[in-house]
Amino acid sequence: MRALEFQSRWARAAIVLVTSAGLALRIAASTGALWLDEAWSAVFARDSGTPLGVLLLINHDNNHHLNTMWMQLVGFDAPPLLQRALAIATGTLTIPVAAAIGWRRSPAAGAITAVLFAFSPALVCYGSEARGYAPMLLAFTTAILLVDRWLAAPEREPRAPGLAIALGLGLLAQATIVFGFAALLAWAAVERRRLAGPATVAREMLRLFGPAMLTMAAIVGLMWWAAHSSRDGFAVGAIDPHRWDGWAAALSKLLHYTLGLPPLLAAAAIVALPFAPASRLRALALWGVLAFPLVLALLALPNSMMPRYYLVASVTLLLWLGERLADIAARGVRNRRAAGLALLAAVVPMLALDRVLIVNQRGDPGAAITAMANLAPGGTTVSVDRDRETAVLDAAAAVRHYPLTVQTELCPAAPFLLIDADARGAFPKDVRACHRDYRVVREGRAEGLSGLDWQLLRRRD
Repeated sequence: MRALEFQSRWARAAIVLVTSAGLALRIAASTGALWLDEAWSAVFARDSGTPLGVLLLINHDNNHHLNTMWMQLVGFDAPPLLQRALAIATGTLTIPVAAAIGWRRSPAAGAITAVLFAFSPALVCYGSEARGYAPMLLAFTTAILLVDRWLAAPEREPRAPGLAIALGLGLLAQATIVFGFAALLAWAAVERRRLAGPATVAREMLRLFGPAMLTMAAIVGLMWWAAHSSRDGFAVGAIDPHRWDGWAAALSKLLHYTLGLPPLLAAAAIVALPFAPASRLRALALWGVLAFPLVLALLALPNSMMPRYYLVASVTLLLWLGERLADIAARGVRNRRAAGLALLAAVVPMLALDRVLIVNQRGDPGAAITAMANLAPGGTTVSVDRDRETAVLDAAAAVRHYPLTVQTELCPAAPFLLIDADARGAFPKDVRACHRDYRVVREGRAEGLSGLDWQLLRRRD
């Protein structure tokens, strides 16, 4: 009994410590200027005027409603750290919620799960940028906790209202929680199907998920009505057709940043998943890591080559891995050492990638403003080669209160020119635009799961 109490106290202290470390990592990764998607969210927040405007007037896939409302609240010229505060807070809160899921297995599982969620570079990345993925992941992890509790004691009344609130807020945060909802429903139905008949399972699922379905349907209905009432309808930033090679590359990159391991080693962990000892979290991971991405690929959904679409897989994989390492550690001193070494082997590369994210700051386009401010302290004009760059420059200049005019035409020749790239490649050393020569002043290269590659050039006078 005393040993168990000691283990519980140790695990609680570890969870508090690693949650604090996770918060520090997310803050450290949040200091750079807003990158492309974040900047457009800030512009949407500014232009929509009110929270009601966020719900009804911004009919765009880059409008992650809760995040946009937060950015509207803090203001267009707020420091990036404040604009990302909602993501930082919800990303950090996800750590103890995940630990609570692990704790239901053992205190050690709770502590190990907290470590994985605190340091996973994928969760650090999305928990430190002003978009809706961090609040969505908090909502999804909370929903897993509620369903897991019910599956352990199905004779109790399910916490359907809490589940409806979690999934409803998750949908307002980011629409990809729909994938998580599908995985949750399949997981719960199959788990109960092993113990109850189809009719019983159908009634249970309706009782458990019915309020959530109604809540999410109401939110989708509101979004559909807003888009249908709009003159321009619903807009999508980019639509890329499904490609199997792109799908595989997206999953490989997400696994790399989820576990911190090289893609081949990360893939080995996935291959081992179906052969691991059975458990409820293993079953959830099978749905989240294998079934869900495969279904998206078979449906050939557009934009399936984006790693962030598969964050459901990251959460379910880390939950199962925390449970599995704790199970191994519980089988004697030798296995405990092996589990400790395995955890260390995961944490070290995770922290290495976290360091890359912190140093790189998604390419930090704010460095372009700094360069222009040093060369033209009183303000200047910059041309952009694509309209989408205007939001990035406007947002970064607003934070510094730097008088900057952004023109979308190359002529007349502005003192500065900014170009960006969709994919990694060599920027030109010199550019000629509007019959004038420009030389490179500064450039930024994004590392990680999000960011912007850009180059700033100055006109040769």
